[in-house]
Amino acid sequence: MLQLIFITTNTGVPKFKKSLITDLDRDIFLRLSNLIVTLFVKSKREIDYKLNHFELSNRAVTIVENINSKLLCILMHDLSDGYEFGKLVAEEILERFISTFRPSTSLSTKALYSNSFKNKSQVLHEASNIEKSNNNNNTNNNTGGVGNTEQEFLENHRHLEDLTNGNDDSIELDFNGVNVDEKIFEAKLAEIYLDLVYPIIEELDSVRGIQHSWLIESGDEGILTTTKPQLEADLKFLVNNCDRLLNGVMQTLTIKGTGKNIQIVTVEHKCHLVVLIEANVHPEITSRAIHKAVFLLKKVYALRKNIKVQ
Repeated sequence: MLQLIFITTNTGVPKFKKSLITDLDRDIFLRLSNLIVTLFVKSKREIDYKLNHFELSNRAVTIVENINSKLLCILMHDLSDGYEFGKLVAEEILERFISTFRPSTSLSTKALYSNSFKNKSQVLHEASNIEKSNNNNNTNNNTGGVGNTEQEFLENHRHLEDLTNGNDDSIELDFNGVNVDEKIFEAKLAEIYLDLVYPIIEELDSVRGIQHSWLIESGDEGILTTTKPQLEADLKFLVNNCDRLLNGVMQTLTIKGTGKNIQIVTVEHKCHLVVLIEANVHPEITSRAIHKAVFLLKKVYALRKNIKVQ
């Protein structure tokens, strides 16, 4: 379970801190955080290696860096959580922190607003007109003056959207002068924990041999539903009947079809992971990915239950 959350600049200026250990002294917290930042900076500078995880006798520390913002997210957590879970949580927390308190870009507000209201059809229509104009110019002029193509127009528009949404990785951000209201961000932590399931499912869907995966829950408890309503109803019916037939809780169920298999794994009570798998892929590849996803989902589920208790 999480014990400490600390966001700081890579020069050691604290931006956000949250202790889940009630008996931890503030001075000890700051000294410990400064020590970890020093270790990270020295390892990166002197041996060209980023210190991203280390373990102590009874806890672990995971460090994630965002290069463009020059921010670090330091998590102290239980040893049993492992590096992958610590990295997942730290990345999501740091990404949300940057989007919440991101300094304004140099792009004018007028340009941002005028382009943010364009819907996709408008953008494609403008791109098509530019492409037609360029084709006419190239037909009438054999020298072929180079202009914006449809693809270039769309790329430029996507770049503008990235600027609007704060997703442009080429822009360096300076958080040294940014005032952070820690209470505002602390209120967002529960929402961040809820959203942790999305990167887990996305990573599982990217594995070779896995066509799609869903996380379903029934009742008031559980993580959340990532399925369409009808599919959700069908899967719930299947899971509930399996529990009834077994007179207990189903742990794993595999349904083999022609060319495709379905595997259902219980994450927690009333919460199941459903995975559609290609039958011709070596099972070791998909089983390893499913095992990792279930491990992370169980950690997320336990984290959310712990937050509710607090």
